[in-house]
Amino acid sequence: MFKKGVMAFGVSLALILSAGAPGFAAGAETNQEVEKALSGIEKTNNKIDFEIEKNESKADRFYAHYKNKSTLEKNSAKQERLQVKYQQKRDKLIADLRVKAEKMTVKEISKASKAGVETEIYLTPGQFGDVEALIDPIRVIGW
Repeated sequence: MFKKGVMAFGVSLALILSAGAPGFAAGAETNQEVEKALSGIEKTNNKIDFEIEKNESKADRFYAHYKNKSTLEKNSAKQERLQVKYQQKRDKLIADLRVKAEKMTVKEISKASKAGVETEIYLTPGQFGDVEALIDPIRVIGW
């Protein structure tokens, strides 16, 4: 949560600075393009954060369900099948999230680039059940 707050503060600060200095870029039109790009990046990052949290919750439910069933099951072969099924479900959830986040990120970076905003993809960790995975929001470098 702290990283999200820092990112939101950074983007907000960038918006304030760009709005307050019309001569900073190549004019008011360029500033509007930069502001629009920064706003789009912030919205995209918020959507990605929401998707991460939503999928973390799903993975936690999958994991709790798996642990409960696994604890009740005495047959080791059945326990192993439960584990494989859980891992496949969790891994698919993470893979789908990565694809969705990557599509949003690439689209927004393309828009930002056209407005002259320099960005990079950074990886942020998410806890999905019993495993941590890295997902890729956008970081503004400059403009």
